[in-house]
Amino acid sequence: KDCYDVVSTVGTNIYMQNGTVTCDTQLGIVNMQNGTFTYGDADSAETVLDITLLNLWNGTFNWQPAEAAATITRANLYGGTLDGSSTTNSANGKVITTTYLYSGATLDIANNRGNVTLTNLYRHGGSLIVDKGAKIAITYNQP
Repeated sequence: KDCYDVVSTVGTNIYMQNGTVTCDTQLGIVNMQNGTFTYGDADSAETVLDITLLNLWNGTFNWQPAEAAATITRANLYGGTLDGSSTTNSANGKVITTTYLYSGATLDIANNRGNVTLTNLYRHGGSLIVDKGAKIAITYNQP
């Protein structure tokens, strides 16, 4: 846990306007306006690669943590791409607990493994890309 507040046990918050970031540590809030953010790498020795809240307005967030069951607790996808389709660390399952997907945003979880779990998906537009043969359970008229 490279960037971790030891005193209050809270993950680091990142507010990104533009540019390129590569990160391999637990995060609290990620507010991403634009740019490229790569979360995780092939040589990661970190554990607990979770994100509490991801707000994505534009750009690309590459989600490839080297940890089984790495979790994004809530993802608000207003624009840009949350890309979980990389072959890097694709054997590790990933979880998004609650996702809000809006027009102009893309959620790509087609990693040819079928091991990404979306617990609650609220789609208000946007594009959802999943693996062929993926099982999807849908409930309509939810808040």
